[in-house]
Amino acid sequence: MKRVILDTNIYGFLLEKDEPDTIEDSVAKSDIVIYGVRVIRKELRNTPKKSTAYDRSRKAIRNLRISLLTLYNTITKMLSKQAVKSYRLVNTLRKYRTPEFIGYAEFRRLLP
Repeated sequence: MKRVILDTNIYGFLLEKDEPDTIEDSVAKSDIVIYGVRVIRKELRNTPKKSTAYDRSRKAIRNLRISLLTLYNTITKMLSKQAVKSYRLVNTLRKYRTPEFIGYAEFRRLLP
């Protein structure tokens, strides 16, 4: 089983290239577990409320923000605080560097 965390822009690409129902079915049938992280969900929530996208499966214009969040909620398993705490503990014990997930705005602030 492969466990992944998708970057924020991947959800937009998925909506653009595929139909949400197809994506959900593909993920359910695969051996991939997609984990959700609070930072990614917050970035998706920052999508402007009035943004729209064409939904091919319903042949209608839909709110992009709602479509992104619906897709995210459908295909991800949220990492609980306990899971994140355990992850950090194991990384510390094994002397692995724990990655920090940051948004684009945070990334830009780190640059000179």
